[in-house]
Amino acid sequence: MTGKAQYFDAIGVFVLWATTISAMVAIVVIILTKLD
Repeated sequence: MTGKAQYFDAIGVFVLWATTISAMVAIVVIILTKLD
């Protein structure tokens, strides 16, 4: 059970990081397109 909990925690952290990075990339793209 402990292993499963850690596994799901890892998925949650991965999803959180993926969402954060996607948001940062989107912001950078918006800034670059506005500069052009």
